[in-house]
Amino acid sequence: MKKLVISIISALLLGTVTMAGPEENFTKYDTNQDGLMQKEEYMAMRAKWGKDPAESEKGFKWKDKDGDGALTKEEFLSHLNKKK
Repeated sequence: MKKLVISIISALLLGTVTMAGPEENFTKYDTNQDGLMQKEEYMAMRAKWGKDPAESEKGFKWKDKDGDGALTKEEFLSHLNKKK
């Protein structure tokens, strides 16, 4: 475990691994590049991250404020502006 942590830190410091922010993730996983994240794109992104499909489904429905089956960048990023 200690070696893994050291490897990750080294990779980050050397610039060989980057942590994508939310806007970069939207662009990266909008695979058809239509400016919207379709439900399939969202689910694929979350699956790649190892997230539970049921939780991903709930998250998508929560973010899809207009219920059109696709997330605008604003909808995708909306959770960042919420204070809990």
